[in-house]
Amino acid sequence: PDSQNFWGVLIKDSTPDRNTFDGNLRIPGLELKTIPIRCGLMGWSSSAYRTVSVINIEMRIMHEIAGGLVKSIVIEAPNGIMFNEEPEAVRVVPRPLPLLPARPSRVAGESLSLNLDESQAIVAGFYNIRFEVSNSGSTPVDNTWNIRVMKDMSVEFSHVLPGYEPDQESPYEVSTGRVVLASSAARRDSQGVASLSSCLVAACLLLGLELLKS
Repeated sequence: PDSQNFWGVLIKDSTPDRNTFDGNLRIPGLELKTIPIRCGLMGWSSSAYRTVSVINIEMRIMHEIAGGLVKSIVIEAPNGIMFNEEPEAVRVVPRPLPLLPARPSRVAGESLSLNLDESQAIVAGFYNIRFEVSNSGSTPVDNTWNIRVMKDMSVEFSHVLPGYEPDQESPYEVSTGRVVLASSAARRDSQGVASLSSCLVAACLLLGLELLKS
């Protein structure tokens, strides 16, 4: 019940008796809710100071969420990390979230909001939220990323992810959009060259057979 939903913190000294000299036993707890959202790992393309990095946050929708139950997904970066404000810098793959067409995302300081279309349901499945940031020149004291799923001012879901340290490797590879596009183009070019080579070989074989017959 709400009357018992409190956390307590006691600050004790280092004496053998561990005397309490300060504390708060009435810290309100969050209202426990059931929402079918799970957050996975966070990956990054660069952890170096003062570099541009592509961040990828894994999210899973366990079963369909009806339209109107949630309004936005808010991602708060550690102090000093800045989001790229260009709309093209934010993507959701491999399937899109039902975002508002007019303004799918919004950046306010160290906060990125994905504005959901409340008239559409969020289908079950895996989502990767990808966005571009500029790393700061120092490691923040509170080096954590906060993810909140909101309905107006109410927090329906929250999750905290640890941030990365300089030169720390990502738990999985995160490619930038330019690399992905270049790789796709390279594959198309290589496929085209292979097809052309196959045609030339076939033509030479046919020509050789005709010469043998004559």
